[in-house]
Amino acid sequence: MDTFYQLIHDHVPNVLFYILLLLILVSITLKIMKEIFYDKDADQISYGKWIKSLFYKRKTDVNKDGEKKLNDIIVYSDEDRESLIKNLENDDFFQEIKKCKLGHISAIDFGSPDKNVVFTNIMKIYVETIEEAVLRILRENKLDKLTTTELNDLLSREIDIYSKNIYEKIKVSLGDKLYKLLIESKKGFKIKNSDCREILIDSILTISNQSPDKYDYDNYDKAHYILTSMCAVLKVSMKNFERLFKDFNGDMEEIMKNS
Repeated sequence: MDTFYQLIHDHVPNVLFYILLLLILVSITLKIMKEIFYDKDADQISYGKWIKSLFYKRKTDVNKDGEKKLNDIIVYSDEDRESLIKNLENDDFFQEIKKCKLGHISAIDFGSPDKNVVFTNIMKIYVETIEEAVLRILRENKLDKLTTTELNDLLSREIDIYSKNIYEKIKVSLGDKLYKLLIESKKGFKIKNSDCREILIDSILTISNQSPDKYDYDNYDKAHYILTSMCAVLKVSMKNFERLFKDFNGDMEEIMKNS
């Protein structure tokens, strides 16, 4: 052992030697503390994960059975949080929204100028309302401070709100008769796009429900994965709009003539 210390001392400057020795002593001390104070009454976790937990704020989550669970979460500074939000606002989802609003929707030909006006307005309302809902969630909530349960509840509420807002705005734009035909009839958008909507909601809530302990990512990482799934579903919904609305002819034209 003396030979080992002498070898290090001969080849490493004194300052570095003492820093290295201090780090070793601190590491050993923390390991002993973990074994004495943590492992005694809790489930065993790795030494590395326990060290990581010392630097994260811990928050208590209560599951449906009333049992408390400690989740390791990172609470960001306001500056870091703002940076994360800006990064998310550049996500592919928002780029796809921009493409829809600036060119893709208006370029679709539904067969006549009057139809083009009606259908492009519906599609713009759809993408703009979703965009507003997502931006509101990102900008008005400190997602890093939410437990898994709180995040899931927030997203469930917002899904209900934006779904209601979308159809209320579309109804105002169309009037009652066209709304019933194009949106609520058996061949309308609500029914024809219902599978797509269910997939979207399921993917959002599945991702938000994942435990940060199990997958080692925080709520802003979850937001990124959610936006990725929303981007894919948005593209499918736009295709559904285009395919579905091109099939409306006689009944729609009759309503438009008499309105």
